[in-house]
Amino acid sequence: MVRKLQNFRVKIDGNGEVFYPGQQVSGVVIVVYVDQPMKLDQIKVKLEGLSYCYIDELVGDESGCETIYHCESQTLVNLQEILFRGSSTEKQPSGRRTYPFTFRLPSPLPSSFEGKKGHVRYYIEATVCRKSGRKDHVIRNPFTVNEIIDINLPQYSTAPHGTTRKRIGLIGCLCCVVGCVNMRASLNRSGYCPGEQIVLNASCENNSTRGMLCMRATLVQTFVIVLNRKRKRSQEQLHILMAGGFG
Repeated sequence: MVRKLQNFRVKIDGNGEVFYPGQQVSGVVIVVYVDQPMKLDQIKVKLEGLSYCYIDELVGDESGCETIYHCESQTLVNLQEILFRGSSTEKQPSGRRTYPFTFRLPSPLPSSFEGKKGHVRYYIEATVCRKSGRKDHVIRNPFTVNEIIDINLPQYSTAPHGTTRKRIGLIGCLCCVVGCVNMRASLNRSGYCPGEQIVLNASCENNSTRGMLCMRATLVQTFVIVLNRKRKRSQEQLHILMAGGFG
């Protein structure tokens, strides 16, 4: 007869979601056994951080081409702890049991990241190892790591700004200029923490005879993948904000 756990989960202390390099990550593994004692080999828990990325490259000649994928993964941190070690005769009694654990994140560590061509992920994994070659019970609880950066440094406190001027022509006759559109935009600083609002100040002066439908601001994430001496720059649009009602 196959015996299953009634409940098996990981509970991380505190908010259980966001941590910084050097901080302590603690919690408990909660196991609720069936109504009969179970014979176990061990209960273990690990904190692991992994990075993964890939680059796609189009190669070929006149006769044809193909896409080659270059990928690589790296273990950033791997900490393990045995919470319970069984014996040949010992059984875990039925009911609810908690097994505390404590890890300390090393420093430095890169921030958690999710992209179309790569990611950096951290998680707590607990395993209930059964005897006699039976299938183990495994559960993962992800969490976020934020790299410590002082945004009060001069390079992050500078307020970026930009201006642009575009000539507007008639459709089908770009040589006939009907006016210019001047746009200005600025931020209050260059660095922000997760959860903060990015305040954008933008203005537009329409000196043309054509109406404007809207203004659009796009938050773009730019990242560079370096893999096997190959370097590729990629961008993703994270958020688009639009404002309308212009004449």
